[in-house]
Amino acid sequence: MIINPKISIILPTYNCQDYICDCLNSLINDPLEDIEIIIVDDASTDNTKRLIRLFMEKDRRIKLFENPINLGVSAARNKGLLKTTGMYTFLMDPDDFLVKDSLIKMYEQIIKDNSEILLLNAYKYFSEKRIIPFNNPFYGSDHRKYIGSCAWFCLFDSNFLKKYPKIIFTVNAHPHEDVAFTFKAFSYASRVSKLNDPILYYRQHSNQITSKLYENRKKHSLLDSTILVMKDLDEFINTENLSPYRRTIFHQQIILMISFLKISLTDF
Repeated sequence: MIINPKISIILPTYNCQDYICDCLNSLINDPLEDIEIIIVDDASTDNTKRLIRLFMEKDRRIKLFENPINLGVSAARNKGLLKTTGMYTFLMDPDDFLVKDSLIKMYEQIIKDNSEILLLNAYKYFSEKRIIPFNNPFYGSDHRKYIGSCAWFCLFDSNFLKKYPKIIFTVNAHPHEDVAFTFKAFSYASRVSKLNDPILYYRQHSNQITSKLYENRKKHSLLDSTILVMKDLDEFINTENLSPYRRTIFHQQIILMISFLKISLTDF
């Protein structure tokens, strides 16, 4: 077991038996050996946990924590954040998998830059024959302008996250649960850099939670999640001593979320 891992990878799992092996293989085969893989299983009912335990038998870097009942992806990720011991933290979804040599590239870049947050690029993975670039949504050199987006677009300094305990995922929210997480992180950060190489395959398939959300027309889930994230951000803005400029970005974030909600609901 690694005593002081260089990177902690947090994986929330729930009924992902079809994809978890690809994900774990990409992690354990990376040249960066000093890692820990923190899996928080959210009461899976398929073979996910059995497959994870098979990997644990051959790789002691994998740690499994089990929720007795399904608490949602935000609670699983927040639990994982409390378990990390690595220098850096990477939040990953179990249906995605890494590009070859990604962890070592991420680690070497963030060490070189001495940054609190390293921005990352990815690929959208439809099939082996259809893979397209998926560039980081955080544009420009001024991170104060960044709004919230997917947490897996970043590698975080673990001490930075622990210094600001308000950087957590919005409980009971999905989708958009990582919007508040990343917005808060960029509000606190002072050193942000970027790795241009794509590091992750973002799997596109009909079983994705977000796809199911729209296909099954779960309007209330989307609406409730948006409201929860907006309340989380509003409380953060009202209790933290942020610059007027960052408060302006907050309003842009809310406008964007409302616009997305309106467009999504009218598509049903």
